[in-house]
Amino acid sequence: MDSAVADRSCLWRLGAFELYTPWIMAPVAGYTNWAFQVLCRRSGLLQLSFTPMICAQALAFLSSRSATLKLLDWDDSCGPIAVQLFGDSPEYMAAAARAVTERGAAVIDINMGCTVPKIVKKGAGAAMLRHPDTACRVVEAVRSAVSVPITAKMRLGWRCGDGLGLALARRLQDLGVSAFFVHGRYAEQAFAGAVDYEAAAKWRNSLRVPVIGNGDVLDGFSAVRWQSEHQPMVMLGRGLLGDPWLLERLEAYRLGRPIPEHPSLARIVDKIAEHWALAKLYSKLTEVQTVQEFRSHLAQYCRKHRRLLPWRERLLAQRDFAGLEGCLAMIASPRIWDVVL
Repeated sequence: MDSAVADRSCLWRLGAFELYTPWIMAPVAGYTNWAFQVLCRRSGLLQLSFTPMICAQALAFLSSRSATLKLLDWDDSCGPIAVQLFGDSPEYMAAAARAVTERGAAVIDINMGCTVPKIVKKGAGAAMLRHPDTACRVVEAVRSAVSVPITAKMRLGWRCGDGLGLALARRLQDLGVSAFFVHGRYAEQAFAGAVDYEAAAKWRNSLRVPVIGNGDVLDGFSAVRWQSEHQPMVMLGRGLLGDPWLLERLEAYRLGRPIPEHPSLARIVDKIAEHWALAKLYSKLTEVQTVQEFRSHLAQYCRKHRRLLPWRERLLAQRDFAGLEGCLAMIASPRIWDVVL
């Protein structure tokens, strides 16, 4: 067990897994690939993370050229991995669940909260809130197909006050869903507007299984608003992008310790270099594609850390390994630090 959690009592159990820290990484399409999960897990403060959502039907027709392959590239070096699946077909979802558990998935999460139009139009994601019978058939099929814990990532409802989310969650818990990850907004909001903590609290008071909050966790205060005495777990999504140090600040706040200062330029560049090394290690893409994908992370680092702004344009202009690594080496120069710091 990692030294960072070795002296802590179990906060929560999910199936056979004991979790000693309350932080869970949410699935964020295009960002939370295995390289980023490993980067964050190395802190010892993150024990459970989710793959970006995977199309169940795409797994049925998987080929060596499929983009889905890169989402299946994980190992057991950092503890349990949860796989999030989406789809409205019980048959495809069951087959996909079997496939990823054979690959080593420790948890199957069913996406019932994605608001991307192309997903919703297919009857998947948040569309399941309006088609609860389909959602129940999917859960029943997955539950029959695998023995690992099944969770569901959901929205509060389709629109404010409709009660669709909680009504569906009540049915799903009776079908064997082990926990719910609830984003504190309604599907029609997407990511706009304020998180509704009070509505999410009703879920915790109404359901027998754990309800883990998600949405706008950017500091210790916002994290505490999601926590309760008996359900301390919190799911972190966009707040982690470009800022893996968020875990350190959240943990310090939780334990009543001094909040670490935001990282220096030297530490930022070191973390980006570490992230880049992992991205190359796990990439199944071409050199150009690997750099292109990593630039989305670079944009997040630049957005979160003003010290990188003088190099933002140059970083995001790189197209190959040598160019990107040369740019990072230039920024890492002690002479540069003397000037900036």
